[in-house]
Amino acid sequence: MLTKEVKCGFKGKMNDREADAFCSVVKRLKTPIWIQKGNRRVNGKIKAAILNLNIQEGETITLILDDYFSNEEELTMLAQLLEGGCNREMYSDIIKQLPEPSSQNYI
Repeated sequence: MLTKEVKCGFKGKMNDREADAFCSVVKRLKTPIWIQKGNRRVNGKIKAAILNLNIQEGETITLILDDYFSNEEELTMLAQLLEGGCNREMYSDIIKQLPEPSSQNYI
């Protein structure tokens, strides 16, 4: 398990667009990712859960990659995205580096 403390760079509080950008990056990673604020921990793939944390500008949260195959590069990439306030330019640069999300066929 890898963890990293991140100071969020949002203007005001994390909004819907920023949460959507973060979730779309997380969904492309195979590693389970959690966000912890205080004693509350939520799944990083669920936008509503992230928004429910009410993350404010300058607050420190903890990113948790909870998998044996977690790597420091993924953690650093997610931390940079949050520290930069999930801005569009940074999001575009990161999303280009990641594989397309896998589509699952359900019967």
